[in-house]
Amino acid sequence: MTQSVAMTINGRRREDHVEPRLLLVHYLREVAGLTGTHIACDTSQCGACTVLIDGEAVKSCSVFTVQADGRQVTTIEGLAEDGVLHPIQQAFWNEHGLQCGFCTPGFIMAAAYLLRQNPSPTDEEIERGLEGNLCRCTGYENIQEGCPLRVPGDEPRGCRADGAAGRIGCGSGGGLAMAVTSMIGARIQRREDPKLITGHGNFIDDVNLVNMAHMSVVRSPHAHARIRSIDTSAAMASKGVVAVLTAADFKPVIGGPLPVTNSFVADKKQVPEQFPIAADEVAYAGEPVAVVVADDRYLADDAAQLVVVDYEPLPAVMDIEKADGAGQSPGEERSPRQHRLGCGVSRR
Repeated sequence: MTQSVAMTINGRRREDHVEPRLLLVHYLREVAGLTGTHIACDTSQCGACTVLIDGEAVKSCSVFTVQADGRQVTTIEGLAEDGVLHPIQQAFWNEHGLQCGFCTPGFIMAAAYLLRQNPSPTDEEIERGLEGNLCRCTGYENIQEGCPLRVPGDEPRGCRADGAAGRIGCGSGGGLAMAVTSMIGARIQRREDPKLITGHGNFIDDVNLVNMAHMSVVRSPHAHARIRSIDTSAAMASKGVVAVLTAADFKPVIGGPLPVTNSFVADKKQVPEQFPIAADEVAYAGEPVAVVVADDRYLADDAAQLVVVDYEPLPAVMDIEKADGAGQSPGEERSPRQHRLGCGVSRR
């Protein structure tokens, strides 16, 4: 069953028929083709998927597409106007408010909403306004400096202090590059940043090929357990499923276990085998035990729920000394997969 929706995205009206359960972030990325809105957590915590709905900052992973019916949606791709960067985009570029750039669209959209509500927030108000966004690269300082705020007596944030603010666009939306005479001690703009601050970066998850299948991973709920059996028959019969794969399917085509320690570790015997997918035993909660491939991500998730795994829970090693072997009780049996990775435990 599908439902018709119509909304205006970045000034352009769009009409589609969608499943009621389709999240707005997936609609924007996979239907509308606007991949600047990113998915980084699956728990509504990271803020990378932030967009504006009728001017309000919203995490699009927490909204169904049908809830946006009849509304105005602005994504990172629609923030610049006529090829001219939005002042916040320009300021993030000026202040090096990004590194890898994956979380940057969400931060810029959140900052745009914050400054629309409060043009001159304090540092504490900026922190509070951006607390729903996470960055795994920076220390957040340059992100805060990427908000072009004008505080009485201060230079605008995100602008050069030499009076060239208008020329480089901070507060005016210009997009000219800064002129520098020396790389040492000078503020420069990275050449790769414009595509990242405008939502045109090309990350792996942004690739959307024709007839591309999607995968959902079935993971262990146990920290340590023996796998008695895996029944994939119901999942395989589910709508849109292309394949359901377990370790038995992978082993003939993968030569051996994955490396799980650095090359400088001298005693390679300390390295436990780590296959990409569990076969007879799981050694941590969340370890993959099966994968489902289907025509779209929702059908893959549906089928993954139908995979039946029979586990025999086993004692889990929760102590670092026992994991290393130093605190193991006499006669205590340990799985080979619980061996140390070459990191000794020091007693002081």
